[in-house]
Amino acid sequence: MAEGLFRDAVSRRGADGALAAESAGTVCLQEGEPADSRAVMAADAFGVDISGHRARCTRDLELERYSRIFVMDRENYRDILSDLSGYGSERVSLIAEYLQYPDIVDVEDPYYGLQDDFQRVCELLREAVENICDELIPSGVPEKKPE
Repeated sequence: MAEGLFRDAVSRRGADGALAAESAGTVCLQEGEPADSRAVMAADAFGVDISGHRARCTRDLELERYSRIFVMDRENYRDILSDLSGYGSERVSLIAEYLQYPDIVDVEDPYYGLQDDFQRVCELLREAVENICDELIPSGVPEKKPE
């Protein structure tokens, strides 16, 4: 969901091509599988189509080439820091740092939950990616309106 929401936020700001995003999991049990139908529905509520997304694994990425890495929870944070072997750890952030709720540290994986859990996570991710884009994209770029 995060990748699709991020791409949408970048596009609405007229910054297509200025930033790239890839999502991947640290647990690779579903590699190559399509997005969970509940995630597709949750993203669709925001007008974002993630139906073509396929699960990827962080072990297949060259993490050191990324300028920023956003993780969902502290376990992912530790896993990514371990994968980076200390190189570039300042580039890794918890996505919850970009939420208005200081009591949220981890954005929990909704996989074992209900549709409402996916919707809540999607809402949190949308807020976070909007704030990330506000930080990364110069304010002089006019925001595109959804068609």
